[in-house]
Amino acid sequence: MSSPLTIILGLLIGLFLGGVIGYLISSTKSKASLAEAKFIKTKFEEDQKAQLVDAKLEGKIESLVNQFKDLTTNINTANDSRNKWQIQFDSEIKNMQNNNASLLNQSTKLADALSNSQARGKYGEAQLVSTVKPNLRIYYKMQD
Repeated sequence: MSSPLTIILGLLIGLFLGGVIGYLISSTKSKASLAEAKFIKTKFEEDQKAQLVDAKLEGKIESLVNQFKDLTTNINTANDSRNKWQIQFDSEIKNMQNNNASLLNQSTKLADALSNSQARGKYGEAQLVSTVKPNLRIYYKMQD
């Protein structure tokens, strides 16, 4: 029944079917490998884009931090200048208040002195002596 021809023919058919099945399996695996390679490539490109965006954001954040530091420095400088000016301004106001109080005190004394006729006469005489005496070199004795 089995002749050598039948055995050889069976072996050739089996060999052929094994080659076809092997080819189909390997083509399926290579398609899967291509799909996996494309997925890995796409993932790699997405990661590179994400890193680029991160680098740009990092640069912008660093720029904002530097601008914020500069702004803080400018605000502190302006605040220091304002404080110095405020101290000088307060000092001038206090000085003006003191001068105003002194002027008010002197004018009150002068008004009191001029309201009294005897004091008014002594004041006028003192003014006359202080004006005339240095220029005329005359001895003058004031009244009591």
